[in-house]
Amino acid sequence: MSIITETSTRSTDVLMSSTYDMGFGESDMESLGSDTSVDGSIPKDYWFGRKYFECVMAQDVLQHSRLYENVAVVDSRLEKAMQKFPYHESLKELKLRGLESLLPIVDADPREAYRTTMCCVGAIVRSGDRKQKATLLAVIRQCAALSESGDHSYVGSSNPVGVVERNQTHPPFFEAANDESVCPVDLGRYATTLKEYGDQRGFVPEYSVKHLSSAPSVFKASVTFNGRRFEGTARNKKQARHQAASEACSYLEIET
Repeated sequence: MSIITETSTRSTDVLMSSTYDMGFGESDMESLGSDTSVDGSIPKDYWFGRKYFECVMAQDVLQHSRLYENVAVVDSRLEKAMQKFPYHESLKELKLRGLESLLPIVDADPREAYRTTMCCVGAIVRSGDRKQKATLLAVIRQCAALSESGDHSYVGSSNPVGVVERNQTHPPFFEAANDESVCPVDLGRYATTLKEYGDQRGFVPEYSVKHLSSAPSVFKASVTFNGRRFEGTARNKKQARHQAASEACSYLEIET
C-alpha cells in the first residue's frame, strides 16, 4: 500500500513556507516573466495559476493528513476539495478586495469560472505586490475553508480576511476539532509578534470569536488592531485567533 512518508511531511513544512512567500524563487519568476505567448499573458497565467492553486490546496490537504496515509485517499480528498471550491465567488471576492486591475478577466461566465480563476491567480502571483499576493492567498484559503461548512458569508466582506485552515472531516481530526491545545506551532508566533508590535506602539490587539457551525466545527475569529479588523477561520478557537493574527502580521508586513 502506498503511503506518505515522514519525508513527505518534512517537505510539507518547506512547502508551507514557500507558499506563504508566494512560492517560486526570484530567478524562476524572472524566467517566467520573460516568456512570451502568441495569445499574450492569459495562457501563461492560466498555467502558472493552476500550478500555484493546486500547490496551495495540496498543502492544506497534506497538512491535515496523518503521517501514514493511503495516497489514493489523499488524492481523492484533494480532488473533492478542488471540485467544491467556489470559483465564481472567489473571483467576486478578489474584485471586491481591490485586485481588479490585476485580473485579466473580471466579469467571468460562471461556466468558465475555473479557467478564469486560474488566470487571475497566475496574474496576481506574477505581477502583484506583497500585499496583493497575501490577499490572494487569504482568499483562496478562506474560500476553501468555508466551502466545507457551506458558509459563503465572507463574499462581499469589506475587511481583510485572515489566513485560514480548511476543516478536516476525517474522524481522527474531527475528534480534535474543539481541542484548544491543537494549534500548529508555527501559527502561535503570529499572535505573540502582533502583541509585541502593538506594545511598542501603544496598540492592544482585541480578539473576538464566533462559532459558525458544529459539523464540521468552524470558528471565525476577528482581531482589531489600530482601527482595522482582520479575520481567520479554523476548526478551533485558538487556531482561528492565531490565523487572524497571521493575516494582521502579513498585511502590516511585520516580520515574524
